[in-house]
Amino acid sequence: MEKERLLIVDSDIACQSLLAQALQNSGFEVQLADSGENALLILSRMTRHFTAVIIGGKMSPMDGIELTEKIKKNPSHVRLPVFMFTSENEQFWLQARTVGVSHVFIKPDMTLLTRVLVSLFKN
Repeated sequence: MEKERLLIVDSDIACQSLLAQALQNSGFEVQLADSGENALLILSRMTRHFTAVIIGGKMSPMDGIELTEKIKKNPSHVRLPVFMFTSENEQFWLQARTVGVSHVFIKPDMTLLTRVLVSLFKN
């Protein structure tokens, strides 16, 4: 049986690596992208679908909200769950939810995010 695949997109490489390790330890297959542009390239070339995408909120030049908008505009990805992992304020969270983010998690606490993903996709 194939593992659930997650795409983690964050320009904070240390945080990205810690999250990837936690999710791999929970049984997920993880692919990493260090920018929105790289994430869109990976999604356009994928041969197997991703279970979900986890996006850092503040990246440059494309932030997590803009990336989510671009993902959701693609008919192939409109149903792909997008989770955001950020230290931004509530106004940013509300904007993220408006463009299609399923849930916003607070950086740097990875425990809740990991638990929710396991609950959603591993049970």
